[in-house]
Amino acid sequence: MSKKHELSEEAKVAKGIGKLISDVNLNLDEVGKYLGQLRPMTNYNRMILVAEAAVDEVEKENGR
Repeated sequence: MSKKHELSEEAKVAKGIGKLISDVNLNLDEVGKYLGQLRPMTNYNRMILVAEAAVDEVEKENGR
């Protein structure tokens, strides 16, 4: 695969997260509950940053 078509590490992680949460039988409320219980809170805080960046990107694509 040429460098032009290689995914960045961030794109690979985004695809991985998407794959993990795409199962409609997965209870996302429970996932959030366990994420909120993790220590240190770094993982929770970083997930919030990811979600906020996703919202910004969707709004940018929709012309807001």
